[in-house]
Amino acid sequence: MTTLLLALPLLFAPQPAPMSASATKVTPKAVAEFEMSKLKGVIRRLAWNADNTQLYLQTAELGSDAQPKALHHYLIDPATGATKNADDEPAWAATYWAWKSWKAAPDDEKFVIEVSEEQRKNAATAIPMGGDYARGGSGADVSGAAGSASAESVMAAAQQSQVGTARIMKLKGQNVGEWMNQPIVPGQSFGWGPKGTSLIAYAEPNNRALMIMDKTGAKQKIDDTRGVYSPSFSNDSRKLTWLEVRGKKAVLVVADVAAK
Repeated sequence: MTTLLLALPLLFAPQPAPMSASATKVTPKAVAEFEMSKLKGVIRRLAWNADNTQLYLQTAELGSDAQPKALHHYLIDPATGATKNADDEPAWAATYWAWKSWKAAPDDEKFVIEVSEEQRKNAATAIPMGGDYARGGSGADVSGAAGSASAESVMAAAQQSQVGTARIMKLKGQNVGEWMNQPIVPGQSFGWGPKGTSLIAYAEPNNRALMIMDKTGAKQKIDDTRGVYSPSFSNDSRKLTWLEVRGKKAVLVVADVAAK
């Protein structure tokens, strides 16, 4: 009953209009900065509540099999960045995450992500989803073929076998998520717009810059973004939030979204 009541505002809210990627204006604003060590793990989820006044952030400590062994929960004010610990994932966050991270757009099953797996021989400096941050390195930047990466990332990649399993999520021929020798985490690299928008936001695989795509396949790259995790549209499509991992810090960005 509680979950149903939480979902009622979404059921009766006005449905956003379809949006074009090229005609969408995204105006980012950094609202909070976190020490990665204090977040206790890798970023897994970033979700909005029904009236778009609160964010839920989930991080995970991973075991040797790259599966979560401990989850940590935080509630964030998207206007001020004020953050507090939570005991568990709120019901509204689970409801949001169900459509945000699904394989198809909320109202168009034909606008769907395809999942594939392949054996790949990568360059020695190839960095998997998460890069140095996923390994807990220092994050000191160096330039590499795969974009900006840290010295620890390059060294670790060079020491690893160059042959591995790449798990890939593609939409309209574009990679919207890629994990090397790791399980796919739906929603970690992308987020659908709410019903009616026909949009998806995703982190492109190389340096994880933020991209917006519409159902025609048209795209827009959001300038000055990199290291993007869990891009998430608000339920009314007027906001888009994500986390950018920058060395040992994670920056919470909340952007206004409007037609140009």
